[in-house]
Amino acid sequence: MQWLKLLGAAATLALSTTATLAADPAPGTYINEGGFGVLEISRAADGALGFGIEELGANAHTCSLGGEIRDGKAELATMENESCRLTFRVDKAGVHVEQHADDQEQCRYFCGARAYFGGLYLRPPAGCAPAEVAATRKRFKQLYDQRKHAEAAAQLDSLLPRCERVIMDIDRGWIESDLAITRHKLGDDAGCRAILAGRAELAAMSDEEIVDSYPPVEGELYGRLAGAVRTNLKLCAGR
Repeated sequence: MQWLKLLGAAATLALSTTATLAADPAPGTYINEGGFGVLEISRAADGALGFGIEELGANAHTCSLGGEIRDGKAELATMENESCRLTFRVDKAGVHVEQHADDQEQCRYFCGARAYFGGLYLRPPAGCAPAEVAATRKRFKQLYDQRKHAEAAAQLDSLLPRCERVIMDIDRGWIESDLAITRHKLGDDAGCRAILAGRAELAAMSDEEIVDSYPPVEGELYGRLAGAVRTNLKLCAGR
């Protein structure tokens, strides 16, 4: 009977080890909902699991941090000789990055005043990682400049519904604007107006109202987008 107990103990240990390994985040790119933060997980040649987080907050304030994950946890030193302790928890949607309850102030060391990090970082759908989205938009512009409008529109048609959860709203607005004017070039003004319908409220705001409604950096960005949307709405209305 003793050997059965030993075998059971060995099996339990093996299952525990497997569970620990399975809980480690898989290498890759993860993006939080809204597209403001990117978590990169990488495996070094020596087997160490590294991570990096870049987060964009209001008024272009940022968080930037990285280190090594061991058994689903990381500990980062700050200048105050204290630590920012993190836990990485995996589920079907992606990776939850959680700050230790006692380390909120220490973890602020890695961020600007209006930036925060943590929460759920989603595994993006195929083609939705930042570099992939940028490549698709570059290809769109090449085709558009070549007046291959149908092919250009095809580049963006599936991008937004597939990637909308992990693209920043300002970027989504420019993609909508690009797709709308391409629809106009194809003679589909109704399609153009439908794409821009969600930006009509922004376009109706004055530049002063936009500046007053957003932090300075976002106010400038949304002001530019509003100008493009106004122009495209006029074109698609035949004015």
